[in-house]
Amino acid sequence: MLKDKLRKIKMEKGNTICTYLNKLTTCKYDFGSVGITTADDDMVSLALLGLPKSWNRYQDSMNGREKLPDWERLWSDLMQEETRKSTQDGSSSNNDDEENLALESKSRKGKGKASHSK
Repeated sequence: MLKDKLRKIKMEKGNTICTYLNKLTTCKYDFGSVGITTADDDMVSLALLGLPKSWNRYQDSMNGREKLPDWERLWSDLMQEETRKSTQDGSSSNNDDEENLALESKSRKGKGKASHSK
């Protein structure tokens, strides 16, 4: 029954990959607290199966590998893929916008200092 609960966790529309993976991880730890262990390989497979259709190309590329990554590596890979997908879609987060503004402001300040020293 608990394993079925884990298998039913899917990435819901509007959720980030981090939210989705946190749900899986929490469920894994809950199982551990009652003595049920879930292998990393199983977690990786379940995580890939729970991704939405928009991630099919990524799923295919992962399933085409000779060996699936471990759980920690999957986290990293999925986070990078989410960033790549959001960049490709032309959307960016407020954090990205704020960082770009800060960098632009910093470069302007640097130009101003250079002109004063001449």
